[in-house]
Amino acid sequence: MNRGEIHIKYPALILAGGKSKGKLLEATGVEEKALITFSGYPMLHFVLTAFLSAPSVGRPVVVVGNRDKILRQMALPTGVMVVQEAGSMIDNLYTGLRHLPPSEKVLLSSCDIPLVTGEMIEDFLGRCGEAQVDVFYPIIEKSLVMKRFPMSQRTFARLYDGVFTGGNVLLVNPVKLREIEPVVREVIRLRKSPFRLASRLGFFFLLRLFTGGIRIAQVEKKVEKVFGIRARAIRMPYPEIGTDLDKTGDFFLFQGLISRGVSQK
Repeated sequence: MNRGEIHIKYPALILAGGKSKGKLLEATGVEEKALITFSGYPMLHFVLTAFLSAPSVGRPVVVVGNRDKILRQMALPTGVMVVQEAGSMIDNLYTGLRHLPPSEKVLLSSCDIPLVTGEMIEDFLGRCGEAQVDVFYPIIEKSLVMKRFPMSQRTFARLYDGVFTGGNVLLVNPVKLREIEPVVREVIRLRKSPFRLASRLGFFFLLRLFTGGIRIAQVEKKVEKVFGIRARAIRMPYPEIGTDLDKTGDFFLFQGLISRGVSQK
């Protein structure tokens, strides 16, 4: 099917249930990460603005988080539904999926990438195509990240194809996610530790990963064999899609960039 002839609109889900802790909580004074403010706007506002401005994102956009606080502290645009969080990230994921209309693919995102734009979202969806894949996952080369955000502290993995970090926006098959819930729970638990996750793929695979001898295509084939997930990495030119609010330094980075009008309002 040609997306130019029949414009596909993907249901969208934003996970907005994360909490600020430690130094990040001290710096922001806001417990709900989604409601940390930049230039007078909650962080969730910037992500919603990006999603709603992307032509391929359908309605409603479902947000899972602290419903009472979100509704009390920000005015929601038309086409957004807020669902009460269920606990952990994985519980919030499956709660959100239940509120989306039936679809072969769902756009999934965290709420803590306030520099993302609708153009970036649309470009990612355009690169995914119509292949029979369960998870499209954006990856960004380290050189692009360091050029754009030289002080950024991200988690990188060295492959034969280059050194990459992962993005925070995915295009997923919701039916498959329900079928393999235990696998999804494990992947999310290990998402911040690529080498621990890779260890599930076998000793020799991990050894080759440590030496940078594994290609992206080999990772995709191994993931399908071990986890039963048809995954495809999408190389993206936008570091913003993988630069999230994780540390205090990220907060001050975003604060400076957004105050200078780098992101949308």
